[in-house]
Amino acid sequence: MPSREIYIGYLLLLGLCLIGTYVTYSRRSALRGISDIRWAIISGLLGLFFMLLRGHAPLPLVSVCGQSSMLVGFAFLHRALARALDRPARLFPFFPILLVVFAGGLACFSIVENNLNARLTVASLGIAIMLAWTVRLAAHPVNTGMVVPMRWMHRLLLLAVALRVIRVPITLVFDPNPNLVVFDPIQGLLVYILVLAAMAQAAGTVWIAICCQQEFDRTRADTDGLTGLLNRRAFEEGLTRRLEQSCSRGSEISLLLIDLDFFKGMNDEFGHLAGDTVLQRVSAVLRHSVRNGDVLARFGGDEFAVLLCSAEKGQGMVVAERIRQSLLNMKNLPGGRKVTASLGVSTYMPGDTPLMLIERADRALYRSKDLGRNRLTRFGDEDDASAGNDPLASALIQ
Repeated sequence: MPSREIYIGYLLLLGLCLIGTYVTYSRRSALRGISDIRWAIISGLLGLFFMLLRGHAPLPLVSVCGQSSMLVGFAFLHRALARALDRPARLFPFFPILLVVFAGGLACFSIVENNLNARLTVASLGIAIMLAWTVRLAAHPVNTGMVVPMRWMHRLLLLAVALRVIRVPITLVFDPNPNLVVFDPIQGLLVYILVLAAMAQAAGTVWIAICCQQEFDRTRADTDGLTGLLNRRAFEEGLTRRLEQSCSRGSEISLLLIDLDFFKGMNDEFGHLAGDTVLQRVSAVLRHSVRNGDVLARFGGDEFAVLLCSAEKGQGMVVAERIRQSLLNMKNLPGGRKVTASLGVSTYMPGDTPLMLIERADRALYRSKDLGRNRLTRFGDEDDASAGNDPLASALIQ
């Protein structure tokens, strides 16, 4: 089949893809990487346009500009994936060097020596190197929610690299038509597969960008904007899941509720910006005081929650005291003030609901306040004579 008709077909197909990016952008304007995907498609269209000029324009212009436009398109796809994943693209100085060598090789085998096999080899290996550079981005998922799309993108990129490399020996064994005005069956099939692989890469990048945006929206809905900790709704949902896991595994869970003492007075005296700074520093202290598997949340205005998962017996009190001391030792606070906190600790017992665990920790917290603040109290398991008939009340152990 004549190559001109094939390239026109590819031009129309890429044109539809370009329209698709504008439709996607109109519905998801915040989608990261979509503008780079659009520029990648435009670069591909430009490359195909130069290919259509074969026989009507100088060979160096067709070869160098056409194939270089294709390489630039793959660089844009690389940057689109990097932006979707919120990772650095790291194209400089790698890509400028690659582009210069790539265009120089094509020009050499177009002007100095007209060698079609060498030009196809340079084009295939140059794009393969660019794709291999992109493989690094897709090798490691950003989070568990991205495992499936990233795994498929990684496989697709490895396949695209393999196809470009395989084209080199096939081109050397089966000499293509010197003018490429009419594709032989092997070259026609190769070009068809490579175009499909490139379009699949673009579609996969859009898929990943959409998944990343959904994950970002979900994280933003679950996160307190000031401290970066979970908000109360997300924490309570996570608490329900953790209690279910604790029932099945038999592990101990402890809940700490932390309330900053006299924080309102600090806000009134030094202003809300100073108060926000204190809250951010408190959240940093909490992060450094717990393990990776534990859960932190801003429970209210100046109240925080810590869920210790798979804790050893009595570990809740140890961690609570460490947090209290760390907060007390914070320096360079507004007015040289000290931050103290009252803490309540409760431990999961069989049959507990999330509400029961929170209520016990809350009662322990208020007991700490009643006893003078800047202390921690554990809601114990033994019955207290003063508890009366209140099913929720048991011994409060300082």
